[in-house]
Amino acid sequence: MNAIMWKIRQQDAKHAASLVPKAKVIVCTNSIASAKMQSEHFDLVCFDEAGFVPDYLIMKTLLGAKRIIMCGDHLQVLCTYIVKPKR
Repeated sequence: MNAIMWKIRQQDAKHAASLVPKAKVIVCTNSIASAKMQSEHFDLVCFDEAGFVPDYLIMKTLLGAKRIIMCGDHLQVLCTYIVKPKR
C-alpha cells in the first residue's frame, strides 16, 4: 500500500509541476507555497489571514513576487511560537 501511495504522490507532483507555469491562478496553503513554489515567479501573491502566517513559511514565496497583498485585521492574534525550554 505504501508503494502505491508513493507512486501516486510522484505522479501528482509531476502533473502539478507541468501545470503551475501555465496557470493564471494558483490556490494553495502557505506551507505548499513555501515548499513547492520557491522557484516560481508570480505577478501577484495574496496572503489571507496574514497575521497567522509564520514569516519563515512565506519568505521564499515573497522573493518571487512582483506585488504582494497581505490581508488581515487589527483584531487578529499575531502568529505565536511556543518553544519548550530544554531541561
